[in-house]
Amino acid sequence: MDPRIKRIKNILLITLFFLPTSVFAQSVVHWGGVGFAGKWSEKEQNYPVASQLICLSGNKVCPPKNLDKSALKFFVGRDFETFTLSKKLVRKDDLEALVGVVSISNEELGVTKDITLKENPFLHVYRIFANFLIYKLDTGKIVRSIPIILRYSTQLPEKRSLKALKPLISNILLDDSEGINLFDKLYSSVKGLNTAVEPRKYTQISKFEFEPEAFKSYATADESGMKSKFAQFLEGELIASSGGHLVPTTGNGSV
Repeated sequence: MDPRIKRIKNILLITLFFLPTSVFAQSVVHWGGVGFAGKWSEKEQNYPVASQLICLSGNKVCPPKNLDKSALKFFVGRDFETFTLSKKLVRKDDLEALVGVVSISNEELGVTKDITLKENPFLHVYRIFANFLIYKLDTGKIVRSIPIILRYSTQLPEKRSLKALKPLISNILLDDSEGINLFDKLYSSVKGLNTAVEPRKYTQISKFEFEPEAFKSYATADESGMKSKFAQFLEGELIASSGGHLVPTTGNGSV
């Protein structure tokens, strides 16, 4: 055999042997927990139910079933295609570490009455807005942001408030007894996320405006809150359809 051919074969074998470790190496994202966007002092306005389901440092009583435990079960403890979500603490010298958190920005309840129905005429539609954020520990720079809006609807005999529906909403956020779970849906959106590709430009929906006549069609006086919700709807649709990156809009009526 020609020595040159043998040398080429050896090179090919070495290349193929080392290729999988470089192609399939996964980045590590450290789990940072569940939190809330906006001002905590406005929790009763922005997330009245979800804010009661979290353990905070200094709390004397921690709900046995809470958002952090639900996230660990339905989100953190599962396999992702291009990265590993680690529960290990970040080393002090690892300043370039990536951290992933779930940020809840809003929850709302819309109620309409169907006059054609004699039983359970009130349609209740619950929505909760959240983001999975990955950021760099040293700079705080957001690397990826995946927004989701979880929607759940039910027919009831009378109109009820968000707080009155807390047992039902708790099931949606803490387990899957209603056939749907916030963190399970988030996992479906995030599992194929490529953390190796960092966006070069950062875009944000900075303003959302209603025409006066258009806003009158909504049964609410909270125009700033509606602007924020529509901005979040648009953000979610843009990212879902394009796969692009947007800096997340904030809650509390501002974007």
